[in-house]
Amino acid sequence: MGTANPAVLEAWHRANGDIVVVDIAVNLQDVMARLRGERAGNQSVTMAVSELVGQNIAEVERELILQTLERCRGNRTTAASMLGISVRTMRNKLRTFLSDGLVVPPGLIRH
Repeated sequence: MGTANPAVLEAWHRANGDIVVVDIAVNLQDVMARLRGERAGNQSVTMAVSELVGQNIAEVERELILQTLERCRGNRTTAASMLGISVRTMRNKLRTFLSDGLVVPPGLIRH
């Protein structure tokens, strides 16, 4: 891997002034792990957990489920997979949230 050759970029620029070249670096293993719902490393999880010390587990679980669903654009199958739970468990948790009088954004639960 490397960066684009400046001579090549200059030749492209002279040929057509509308070309835009973006030079980025991507850690493909990290991207693929995130798409599979995996974490790149335990350090970020450890830091996040240290901020949760003293919090109510039920509230943390609810926020984790709802934020994961939001990130997955309401796709319960993907969110459940990321969280390591079944779709049935996801559905039951959402129903429990509603029966407890908690606000669940529309579109995240079907009646």
